[in-house]
Formats: sequence, C-alpha cells, structure tokens
Amino acid sequence: MSLTLTQARAALDSGFVLDLTPPLTLWLREVNPVTGPGEAFSMIFHAPAEPALSQQTYRLRHETLGEQWLFLVPLSEGGEGAVYEALFNN
Repeated sequence: MSLTLTQARAALDSGFVLDLTPPLTLWLREVNPVTGPGEAFSMIFHAPAEPALSQQTYRLRHETLGEQWLFLVPLSEGGEGAVYEALFNN
C-alpha cells in the first residue's frame, strides 16, 4: 500500500523503526508537497549519525501505518545526525 499525503502528514514527528541490532528509529520531521502529476510529496527523516544508511529500499515499521517499504536517499550526515528523504508520486 502506498502512503498518501494525508497519511504522511498525520505521521509527522513520529518514529519509523528499522530492524537493525539495535533497532534504529527515523523521525519524520517534514512532509512537503512536490509539483508534479498526481499526489507527489517528500518525507524528510532525521536519525542518529550512526549507523549511516546507504541509498536503498528499507522496511520500516510505524505504530499506526504498519510496515512500509521506503526508498531512502541520504541528504546529509554529520555529528548532529543524518537526514534522509523518501519521495512519493501517487
């Protein structure tokens, strides 16, 4: 199931958990509409700097949205943490 803009906005400031050892929580900090056909938007996640995630698809769990497969793109990494983006075009 693909996320909608409404669902993504409802999940702002909540955690999406990646099953690593130990688990890694990515916090949804922004949901931004994107100009384009259909309902396009981006989700911006903040996470600890380590472990750094490479650009690829990850299975994340959310308490209300359930399991989601998201293609994450690293935007920045540093001492303050990492920022990742997932794009949607429904």
